[in-house]
Amino acid sequence: EPGPVTLFDLAVDAEGEFRFITIEAEVVDFPPLAGMEIPNFKVRYAGDIRPMLNEYGRLGGTHHLTMVYGARAGAFRLLAEHLGVTYVHIEP
Repeated sequence: EPGPVTLFDLAVDAEGEFRFITIEAEVVDFPPLAGMEIPNFKVRYAGDIRPMLNEYGRLGGTHHLTMVYGARAGAFRLLAEHLGVTYVHIEP
């Protein structure tokens, strides 16, 4: 479904501690790809994707992210505070 989404990653830092990483983006309206039998979609990031990916990699971001519909970065920040986990939101 098109609309705002939050990409979430549970990473581990150099000391072995958990880190939450969030990125807010948007799923764009996009027709299904012919011959693709699994769900597919396109995500639009509001800024330049190159510095975002560099920051994500520097933070230890993993290969797979979880996509949650809606602008949920604030909820992940609160959860991280309650759990005592480092939280980083990558801004455009």
